[in-house]
Amino acid sequence: IVGPRQVSRLPRRAVKKHLRIGSGGDKAVRAALLERLDGERHPEDWYGKLKSHQWSALAIAVTWWNTERSRQPLKG
Repeated sequence: IVGPRQVSRLPRRAVKKHLRIGSGGDKAVRAALLERLDGERHPEDWYGKLKSHQWSALAIAVTWWNTERSRQPLKG
């Protein structure tokens, strides 16, 4: 049985700030993620693999991993 889980709220503003996006929209989020992930995979590997809402989910996951994870460690 799994115990209670902690929930983190990450407003879109916090995600855009973490990814260093000013006033851009979804295209800016996608471009920032591709730039950030370019060192690990080639950007062309990401095109066509993720739909628009999945880019948003990836942006939230990257932001949480880099910011909130240290405050709320994963429990096994």
